[in-house]
Amino acid sequence: MARQQCLSCNGIYDDVGPDGVRYFHACPRLSAVELRTKHAAGTLTLSVATAARLAAAIAADAAVPGPPGAASHVEDFWGSLTVARLQARDENLVASLVPGAPASIKAAGAGVALLPPAPATPDVVVLP
Repeated sequence: MARQQCLSCNGIYDDVGPDGVRYFHACPRLSAVELRTKHAAGTLTLSVATAARLAAAIAADAAVPGPPGAASHVEDFWGSLTVARLQARDENLVASLVPGAPASIKAAGAGVALLPPAPATPDVVVLP
């Protein structure tokens, strides 16, 4: 069992779970926070249609602010986007077309870094 950090998404995981089953990491799509940050930095290009949706969400928030604590139209917009991460890692296996050759992972992404094992945690905690 090895603890690893994905160099594409920075996710930390064990390649084998506590139940002994192998874990195949796949990077998640970009989160709403990552999308907003990239857009603000100018590193995310929106299509004309998507930019129009963002403009409409901004206008809707300006025209009719929602109740306190409710998600804004702009927050809903960022949450609705599905954008794949560049150099995403996907460790799920693909069978080889060559008979007898081993399977390989779908995408190596930026690779992984090996980490020290996580500290052991007790299975049962007894409270006073």
